[in-house]
Amino acid sequence: MRLKVITTVSSIDNPGLKKLEHSLRHFNYDYKILHNPNIGWDWGGWDTHYKWLCSDEAKDYTHVIYTDGFDTLALGGQDECEKALKKILEPNPDAFVYSTEKNFFPFEEYDNYLHSGRAEQYPSNFFTDANLGLTPNHRWRYVNGGQYAGSIEAVKHWYETVDKSRNNQYYANKYFVTSNDKKDLILDFGCDLFQTVAFTAWNYGDRVMFPAGYLDPNTIDLATFPGLDEFEQVEIGGQKRIRNKILDKLPPLLHGNGRCDMQFVYDCLNL
Repeated sequence: MRLKVITTVSSIDNPGLKKLEHSLRHFNYDYKILHNPNIGWDWGGWDTHYKWLCSDEAKDYTHVIYTDGFDTLALGGQDECEKALKKILEPNPDAFVYSTEKNFFPFEEYDNYLHSGRAEQYPSNFFTDANLGLTPNHRWRYVNGGQYAGSIEAVKHWYETVDKSRNNQYYANKYFVTSNDKKDLILDFGCDLFQTVAFTAWNYGDRVMFPAGYLDPNTIDLATFPGLDEFEQVEIGGQKRIRNKILDKLPPLLHGNGRCDMQFVYDCLNL
Protein backbone atom coordinates (compact mmCIF):
# COMPACT_ATOMS: atom_id res chain seq x y z
CA MET A 1 0.00 0.00 0.00
CA ARG A 2 1.36 3.41 -1.03
CA LEU A 3 -0.72 5.87 0.98
CA LYS A 4 -1.12 9.64 0.71
CA VAL A 5 -2.98 11.82 3.22
CA ILE A 6 -4.85 14.74 1.68
CA THR A 7 -6.67 17.73 3.09
CA THR A 8 -8.37 20.54 1.19
CA VAL A 9 -8.69 23.98 2.78
CA SER A 10 -9.97 27.44 1.95
CA SER A 11 -7.29 29.13 4.08
CA ILE A 12 -3.75 28.10 4.94
CA ASP A 13 -3.72 30.42 7.97
CA ASN A 14 -6.31 28.57 10.04
CA PRO A 15 -4.91 27.62 13.50
CA GLY A 16 -6.57 24.20 13.29
CA LEU A 17 -4.73 23.48 10.03
CA LYS A 18 -1.43 24.43 11.63
CA LYS A 19 -2.09 21.93 14.42
CA LEU A 20 -3.02 19.22 11.94
CA GLU A 21 0.12 19.83 9.92
CA HIS A 22 2.22 19.78 13.09
CA SER A 23 0.82 16.34 13.93
CA LEU A 24 1.36 15.01 10.39
CA ARG A 25 4.96 16.15 10.48
CA HIS A 26 5.44 14.78 13.99
CA PHE A 27 4.45 11.29 12.80
CA ASN A 28 6.21 11.57 9.42
CA TYR A 29 3.13 11.30 7.23
CA ASP A 30 3.25 11.56 3.47
CA TYR A 31 0.67 14.32 3.11
CA LYS A 32 -0.45 17.15 0.88
CA ILE A 33 -2.48 20.29 1.62
CA LEU A 34 -4.65 21.42 -1.30
CA HIS A 35 -5.52 25.11 -1.03
CA ASN A 36 -8.52 26.55 -2.83
CA PRO A 37 -9.97 29.82 -1.44
CA ASN A 38 -13.27 29.12 -3.20
CA ILE A 39 -13.98 25.83 -1.45
CA GLY A 40 -17.58 25.64 -0.27
CA TRP A 41 -19.17 23.49 2.39
CA ASP A 42 -20.81 21.03 0.03
CA TRP A 43 -18.61 19.59 -2.74
CA GLY A 44 -15.91 22.26 -3.01
CA GLY A 45 -13.30 20.25 -1.15
CA TRP A 46 -14.26 17.12 -3.03
CA ASP A 47 -13.90 18.86 -6.38
CA THR A 48 -10.39 19.99 -5.45
CA HIS A 49 -9.49 16.56 -4.11
CA TYR A 50 -10.78 14.83 -7.24
CA LYS A 51 -8.51 16.94 -9.45
CA TRP A 52 -5.55 15.71 -7.42
CA LEU A 53 -6.75 12.10 -7.70
CA CYS A 54 -6.59 12.49 -11.49
CA SER A 55 -3.14 14.11 -11.44
CA ASP A 56 0.18 12.55 -12.39
CA GLU A 57 1.29 12.80 -8.75
CA ALA A 58 -1.56 10.53 -7.64
CA LYS A 59 -0.29 7.80 -9.95
CA ASP A 60 2.54 7.19 -7.48
CA TYR A 61 0.04 6.06 -4.83
CA THR A 62 -2.43 3.21 -4.44
CA HIS A 63 -4.55 4.59 -1.57
CA VAL A 64 -5.59 7.90 -0.11
CA ILE A 65 -6.93 9.19 3.19
CA TYR A 66 -8.82 12.46 3.25
CA THR A 67 -9.19 14.46 6.46
CA ASP A 68 -10.83 17.84 7.06
CA GLY A 69 -8.26 20.56 7.55
CA PHE A 70 -9.43 22.73 10.42
CA ASP A 71 -10.58 20.33 13.14
CA THR A 72 -8.64 17.07 12.83
CA LEU A 73 -5.41 15.69 14.29
CA ALA A 74 -3.14 12.68 13.90
CA LEU A 75 -2.15 10.87 17.10
CA GLY A 76 -0.76 7.74 15.48
CA GLY A 77 1.64 7.03 12.65
CA GLN A 78 0.98 6.38 8.99
CA ASP A 79 1.85 2.73 9.51
CA GLU A 80 -1.07 2.47 11.94
CA CYS A 81 -3.38 4.02 9.36
CA GLU A 82 -2.24 1.59 6.69
CA LYS A 83 -2.77 -1.38 9.00
CA ALA A 84 -6.23 -0.15 10.03
CA LEU A 85 -7.28 0.58 6.45
CA LYS A 86 -6.19 -2.86 5.28
CA LYS A 87 -8.29 -4.42 8.05
CA ILE A 88 -11.36 -2.34 7.19
CA LEU A 89 -11.05 -3.17 3.48
CA GLU A 90 -10.75 -6.93 3.99
CA PRO A 91 -14.43 -7.57 3.01
CA ASN A 92 -13.99 -5.57 -0.19
CA PRO A 93 -10.63 -4.04 -1.18
CA ASP A 94 -12.42 -1.87 -3.75
CA ALA A 95 -14.79 -0.24 -1.24
CA PHE A 96 -14.93 3.38 -0.19
CA VAL A 97 -14.55 3.97 3.58
CA TYR A 98 -16.25 6.68 5.61
CA SER A 99 -15.64 7.73 9.17
CA THR A 100 -18.56 7.38 11.58
CA GLU A 101 -20.27 9.70 14.01
CA LYS A 102 -23.19 9.68 16.45
CA ASN A 103 -25.29 12.25 14.62
CA PHE A 104 -27.82 11.28 11.94
CA PHE A 105 -27.25 14.19 9.53
CA PRO A 106 -29.09 15.89 7.92
CA PHE A 107 -32.14 15.80 10.13
CA GLU A 108 -34.77 17.13 7.75
CA GLU A 109 -34.48 14.15 5.41
CA TYR A 110 -34.66 11.56 8.21
CA ASP A 111 -37.02 13.19 10.68
CA ASN A 112 -39.46 10.33 10.21
CA TYR A 113 -36.78 7.85 11.26
CA LEU A 114 -35.92 9.84 14.37
CA HIS A 115 -39.49 10.26 15.54
CA SER A 116 -40.59 6.75 14.64
CA GLY A 117 -37.76 5.31 16.72
CA ARG A 118 -36.20 3.69 13.65
CA ALA A 119 -33.07 5.82 13.79
CA GLU A 120 -31.83 3.87 16.79
CA GLN A 121 -32.15 0.66 14.79
CA TYR A 122 -30.09 1.96 11.88
CA PRO A 123 -27.98 0.44 10.51
CA SER A 124 -29.19 -2.79 12.14
CA ASN A 125 -32.37 -2.69 10.06
CA PHE A 126 -30.49 -2.06 6.84
CA PHE A 127 -27.48 -4.36 7.17
CA THR A 128 -28.03 -8.11 7.20
CA ASP A 129 -24.50 -9.50 7.57
CA ALA A 130 -24.86 -10.28 11.28
CA ASN A 131 -25.54 -6.56 11.70
CA LEU A 132 -21.80 -6.08 11.22
CA GLY A 133 -21.34 -6.97 14.88
CA LEU A 134 -23.12 -3.85 16.11
CA THR A 135 -24.96 -3.93 19.39
CA PRO A 136 -28.30 -2.09 19.57
CA ASN A 137 -26.68 0.77 21.50
CA HIS A 138 -23.55 1.08 19.36
CA ARG A 139 -22.70 4.78 19.34
CA TRP A 140 -20.72 5.49 16.15
CA ARG A 141 -23.14 4.22 13.52
CA TYR A 142 -23.78 7.08 11.07
CA VAL A 143 -21.74 8.56 8.22
CA ASN A 144 -19.25 11.32 8.97
CA GLY A 145 -18.17 13.16 5.82
CA GLY A 146 -15.05 14.76 7.28
CA GLN A 147 -12.73 11.76 6.93
CA TYR A 148 -12.71 9.02 4.32
CA ALA A 149 -10.31 6.61 2.65
CA GLY A 150 -9.87 3.93 0.04
CA SER A 151 -7.93 3.06 -3.05
CA ILE A 152 -7.36 5.90 -5.50
CA GLU A 153 -9.72 4.24 -7.95
CA ALA A 154 -12.42 3.59 -5.33
CA VAL A 155 -12.44 7.21 -4.18
CA LYS A 156 -12.53 8.45 -7.76
CA HIS A 157 -15.40 6.08 -8.53
CA TRP A 158 -17.38 7.25 -5.52
CA TYR A 159 -17.02 10.89 -6.58
CA GLU A 160 -17.94 10.13 -10.18
CA THR A 161 -21.11 8.21 -9.36
CA VAL A 162 -22.67 10.05 -6.41
CA ASP A 163 -25.53 12.54 -6.53
CA LYS A 164 -23.96 15.97 -5.92
CA SER A 165 -27.22 17.88 -5.52
CA ARG A 166 -26.61 17.83 -1.74
CA ASN A 167 -23.43 17.48 0.34
CA ASN A 168 -21.53 14.20 0.49
CA GLN A 169 -22.67 13.24 3.98
CA TYR A 170 -26.30 13.72 3.00
CA TYR A 171 -25.84 11.48 -0.01
CA ALA A 172 -23.97 8.76 1.89
CA ASN A 173 -26.54 8.52 4.69
CA LYS A 174 -29.36 8.42 2.14
CA TYR A 175 -27.46 5.75 0.20
CA PHE A 176 -27.22 3.59 3.31
CA VAL A 177 -30.91 3.93 4.00
CA THR A 178 -32.13 3.26 0.47
CA SER A 179 -29.55 1.08 -1.31
CA ASN A 180 -29.93 -2.69 -1.39
CA ASP A 181 -26.26 -3.28 -2.21
CA LYS A 182 -23.86 -1.52 0.14
CA LYS A 183 -20.73 -3.60 -0.43
CA ASP A 184 -19.01 -0.73 -2.22
CA LEU A 185 -19.29 1.52 0.85
CA ILE A 186 -17.92 0.65 4.30
CA LEU A 187 -18.29 2.58 7.54
CA ASP A 188 -15.53 2.49 10.12
CA PHE A 189 -17.93 1.37 12.85
CA GLY A 190 -15.09 0.09 15.01
CA CYS A 191 -13.23 3.41 14.97
CA ASP A 192 -10.10 1.55 13.92
CA LEU A 193 -8.90 4.36 11.65
CA PHE A 194 -11.09 7.40 12.36
CA GLN A 195 -12.61 8.78 15.55
CA THR A 196 -15.19 11.55 15.59
CA VAL A 197 -15.21 12.94 19.12
CA ALA A 198 -18.21 15.22 18.60
CA PHE A 199 -21.96 14.68 18.83
CA THR A 200 -22.31 13.16 22.22
CA ALA A 201 -24.61 16.13 22.48
CA TRP A 202 -26.09 17.88 19.49
CA ASN A 203 -28.46 20.78 19.45
CA TYR A 204 -31.58 19.62 17.62
CA GLY A 205 -33.99 22.53 17.72
CA ASP A 206 -34.77 23.04 21.39
CA ARG A 207 -33.50 19.57 22.32
CA VAL A 208 -30.20 17.74 22.54
CA MET A 209 -30.03 14.36 20.83
CA PHE A 210 -28.37 11.46 22.60
CA PRO A 211 -28.41 7.81 21.53
CA ALA A 212 -31.06 7.19 24.17
CA GLY A 213 -33.21 10.26 23.57
CA TYR A 214 -33.30 13.96 24.24
CA LEU A 215 -32.17 16.29 27.02
CA ASP A 216 -32.69 19.97 27.74
CA PRO A 217 -29.69 21.83 26.15
CA ASN A 218 -29.71 24.25 29.09
CA THR A 219 -28.48 21.50 31.38
CA ILE A 220 -25.13 20.86 29.66
CA ASP A 221 -22.33 22.82 28.03
CA LEU A 222 -22.37 21.75 24.38
CA ALA A 223 -19.03 23.41 23.61
CA THR A 224 -17.13 21.26 26.10
CA PHE A 225 -19.00 17.98 25.99
CA PRO A 226 -17.14 15.61 23.65
CA GLY A 227 -18.14 12.50 25.61
CA LEU A 228 -17.55 12.38 29.33
CA ASP A 229 -17.74 8.61 29.52
CA GLU A 230 -16.24 7.78 26.14
CA PHE A 231 -12.66 9.03 25.95
CA GLU A 232 -9.59 9.22 28.10
CA GLN A 233 -6.03 10.34 27.61
CA VAL A 234 -3.50 7.52 27.98
CA GLU A 235 0.23 7.21 27.42
CA ILE A 236 1.48 4.49 25.07
CA GLY A 237 5.23 4.15 24.55
CA GLY A 238 5.86 7.70 25.70
CA GLN A 239 3.18 9.13 23.38
CA LYS A 240 -0.12 10.48 24.68
CA ARG A 241 -3.15 9.08 22.88
CA ILE A 242 -6.92 9.31 23.07
CA ARG A 243 -8.49 5.98 23.97
CA ASN A 244 -12.05 5.15 23.05
CA LYS A 245 -13.15 3.59 26.33
CA ILE A 246 -16.31 2.08 24.86
CA LEU A 247 -14.55 0.19 22.06
CA ASP A 248 -11.09 -0.02 23.68
CA LYS A 249 -9.45 1.52 20.60
CA LEU A 250 -6.67 4.04 19.97
CA PRO A 251 -7.74 5.59 16.65
CA PRO A 252 -4.82 7.29 14.85
CA LEU A 253 -6.93 10.07 13.23
CA LEU A 254 -9.36 12.20 15.23
CA HIS A 255 -12.02 14.69 14.16
CA GLY A 256 -13.74 17.31 16.29
CA ASN A 257 -16.30 18.36 13.69
CA GLY A 258 -16.36 22.09 14.13
CA ARG A 259 -18.20 22.96 17.30
CA CYS A 260 -16.58 20.36 19.55
CA ASP A 261 -13.83 21.51 21.91
CA MET A 262 -10.77 19.52 20.80
CA GLN A 263 -8.33 20.78 23.42
CA PHE A 264 -8.30 17.40 25.17
CA VAL A 265 -7.02 15.99 21.85
CA TYR A 266 -4.55 18.81 21.19
CA ASP A 267 -3.14 18.36 24.70
CA CYS A 268 -1.70 15.02 23.61
CA LEU A 269 0.83 16.92 21.47
CA ASN A 270 1.02 19.95 23.78
CA LEU A 271 -0.67 22.15 21.18
